[in-house]
Amino acid sequence: MKTSGHDGLHFLVPIIPRYDIEVIRRFVYLLGVLIEGLLPKIATTSRKQNERIGKVYIDYYQNGLFRTIAAPYSLRPTRGAPASFPLKPETLKKKRVDPAGFNIKTVPELVRKGRIIEFDFSDMQRLEPAFKELGAKPENPVPPV
Repeated sequence: MKTSGHDGLHFLVPIIPRYDIEVIRRFVYLLGVLIEGLLPKIATTSRKQNERIGKVYIDYYQNGLFRTIAAPYSLRPTRGAPASFPLKPETLKKKRVDPAGFNIKTVPELVRKGRIIEFDFSDMQRLEPAFKELGAKPENPVPPV
């Protein structure tokens, strides 16, 4: 998990690198629909900006060719030079995280204090069990925008 360097959070899941990008997109879509169904007041997969105000947007289309994310510890080229910064899951349990708090002024001190988090990709995930749990198959299409 990391701040996006803008106003969101990215949750990264290490997946065995054998799936077509469309399969991964389908998985994130199904997961998003499940979350949206469980928490409709706070989560959405809607691509329409006016339908996602005040909600967590689960962007399944971010999983695709030519889609990028800010690398951990990188600065974004916007006012205040916000940074994409890795977070421990416990951080979200303790307090509300303000992504704006990670920027060119704060990140060097956080790194000096040892707030460096390494991503562990040793436990790569297979998607077949998750698709089965969701009652779907990897080849089911994602609805068009």
